[in-house]
Amino acid sequence: MAFEIIMPKLGVDMQEGEIIEWKKQEGDVVNEGDILLEIMSDKTNMELEAEDSGVLLKITRQAGETVPVTEVIGYIGAEGEVVADNVDSAPAAEPAPKVEEVATVEAPVVATQAPVVHEGGKVRAGLCLGDLAVRDRVPRQLA
Repeated sequence: MAFEIIMPKLGVDMQEGEIIEWKKQEGDVVNEGDILLEIMSDKTNMELEAEDSGVLLKITRQAGETVPVTEVIGYIGAEGEVVADNVDSAPAAEPAPKVEEVATVEAPVVATQAPVVHEGGKVRAGLCLGDLAVRDRVPRQLA
């Protein structure tokens, strides 16, 4: 099965890159680590290395084209392997997240403890761990 060559994302803000020059041509033997092409982002130029060995089967985007990140720009595979002409050069699809239906509960929410109003009109919003220890008579070292 052919290995996809995609336009890499060189930075957090990179949305697209331009293919400057293909260093290999269709039909060339490619070894892992060989320089395939030179690309340019808005900030830097970079040489893209092959991540797999084989034959450069197909170049889907040519030099001078601006390509969105993660879009397929070529294929590497076994000699004699054929990549369909109608292969989309759309961005590599990520599986859609599974959406599960969540049941809604019609029961009303009931407060378990009302706020306590102290002298001076201040409202005490809740209990801290120390207050619980005093209330439940737990030694402070264990609280």
